Amino acid sequence: MLSKKPEALLLSPQSDSNLVPVIQAAKKLNIPTVVIDDARTEGASSYVGQDQVDIGSKAAEFLHQLYPNGGKVAQIEGQAGSPNARNRIKGFTETLKKYPNLVLVASQPGNWDRLTAMNVTSNIIRTNPDLVGVYANNDGMALGVVEAVKSAGKLKQIAVVGTDGIREAVRSIGNGEERATVSELDFQEGVLGVQVALRLLGCQQIPPWVVSQHALITADNAKDFTNPAVPTK
Repeated sequence: MLSKKPEALLLSPQSDSNLVPVIQAAKKLNIPTVVIDDARTEGASSYVGQDQVDIGSKAAEFLHQLYPNGGKVAQIEGQAGSPNARNRIKGFTETLKKYPNLVLVASQPGNWDRLTAMNVTSNIIRTNPDLVGVYANNDGMALGVVEAVKSAGKLKQIAVVGTDGIREAVRSIGNGEERATVSELDFQEGVLGVQVALRLLGCQQIPPWVVSQHALITADNAKDFTNPAVPTK
């Protein structure tokens, strides 16, 4: 791509290091680089993305609102080493400390995999039959958690919260299964990334991190998010 000499390069790396050589090469060619989501990367002209710590925190706050009297909760973690997983875990666990009656009884890796998340959750439920909530670091895993909860016959007892706002998760929320998800509003994130690139090309001063918005999707507003490709208010 760099051999075609683009005016700007927008990237979405899997980790905070795997595209460092690309960014360094682009800098030598005076090509601005905008990282959109997933991993803030050293050397990029700007990063457009969520505050992932706040996303994890939003999930904990939702469970607190749902269960003000407390209870046992669990977390299904993303892939080890993933910046998004690391920050969502931090936000969730740190916020739970504000509510000591919400007890984190398990925080285990699901590796961004639906089947793994389902199996891990099944084991957690067997050990903690009085569990009231589970936060999964993404919606793919959250849907696996929902399957485990349904199999245990505890869909009304255990609230499942995910992250991303993928179409299947929004449908699940509308059907009364997954209870909530923190959507990253990917459409707006992409638009914002292009806007930042254009501003860089116009020699405007852009901060190193442009924080994009996210939204909590529940049964109350799921209908507004049924088509994630369409901008939402």
